[in-house]
Amino acid sequence: MAKRLPDGSTVGDAYRSFERQTHRRHPDMDGPRLPADAAHLWGWFCELAGARGSNGYGPNPIGYQDILAWATLTGTAPYPAEVSVILELDRLYLSETATTAKE
Repeated sequence: MAKRLPDGSTVGDAYRSFERQTHRRHPDMDGPRLPADAAHLWGWFCELAGARGSNGYGPNPIGYQDILAWATLTGTAPYPAEVSVILELDRLYLSETATTAKE
């Protein structure tokens, strides 16, 4: 969304312009459908990401201690494979955030 186009605007700007002009949501805004079996993982990731700190240069990664604290406070008991998925989502998020910041 933050990727710059040749005219200096962003992809997000172009999508919002499309919506203003057509009164419809741009189809590329929706992305792929989330499998029903993975919806809880996305929700958990969003909860954890919403509580993450920053180090002054960007967002801190979600760590095992963050997941343990969240699981304890919410009464959630994620399986090890689910923790791995959350950490992978965070790795991808941080990678995309860093790429977007460079542009």
